[in-house]
Amino acid sequence: MGALVIDTTPPAVPMGLSCIGHEHEVVLKWAPNKEDDLAKYRLYRSQTPLTGYESLVRTEFSKATDSGIDNYRPFYYKVSAIDRAGNEGGLSPSVKGMAIPPGPTFVSGEIIKDTVWYAGASPYVIEDDIHVRSKATLTIEPGVRIESKGGPLIIQGQLQALGDKEGMIIFDGFEGKRWAGIIFDRVKNDKSK
Repeated sequence: MGALVIDTTPPAVPMGLSCIGHEHEVVLKWAPNKEDDLAKYRLYRSQTPLTGYESLVRTEFSKATDSGIDNYRPFYYKVSAIDRAGNEGGLSPSVKGMAIPPGPTFVSGEIIKDTVWYAGASPYVIEDDIHVRSKATLTIEPGVRIESKGGPLIIQGQLQALGDKEGMIIFDGFEGKRWAGIIFDRVKNDKSK
């Protein structure tokens, strides 16, 4: 008679959880786990970043969609991996997601408080000069497309353009027009990225 082996080792924590908001939904993805006995993932959602997470969906894929949610209502998400023996690994770090109506989004004038340009609301069309004032930060998510009708993006505060290889940020002229670019004006620190 052979020895009975009981699997009590949970899968690793899934890494690379990211999301993009679309009309009434948030699409989430993460790097697939490598375990041979991986069975599924469980996605969790909360209205707060640290507590209150409830199971949302189980999936065999390294992506999921939270649909039927209100636009502009933020949620926090975590994901775990579960093996065939039913062992559930730890929860991933959280990401904040929000459903966003689709673009184009027309922008101009002053940004006087911290502002985020979301990929799901692209393209952002700069109709006239945009001034990011000294106490404000403009954060541009991966995957955002920005098209200018000519006016520059003038940074006096901070700019955080967070593109990556899967979500490049594209700056371009609107309908073939030449764009005046990004101007850093009287910026007093090097915190813009």
